[in-house]
Amino acid sequence: MLFILLRGESGEAYNIANPETYISIRSMAELLVRTFNPKLNVRIELKEGQGYSPTTKLRLDTTRIESLGWRPNHNLHSMFERLIESLL
Repeated sequence: MLFILLRGESGEAYNIANPETYISIRSMAELLVRTFNPKLNVRIELKEGQGYSPTTKLRLDTTRIESLGWRPNHNLHSMFERLIESLL
């Protein structure tokens, strides 16, 4: 946020994302369990009349913030590693 405050334009919106880190919620849960706590299991229970929404890939446009010189420094694994470490 400080980067945007110092270099961004007042009133503009900036997406902060790493375009290389797209992952579904299920795959993210499986990655976290596999990497950080293999004793857990990912379990999905569908109830009668419920199902999955159609698969969509929402990608945030990071062009505006990248034009200011910002670049992502971490991949998905290292982001979660840093988050989990900060919570312990």
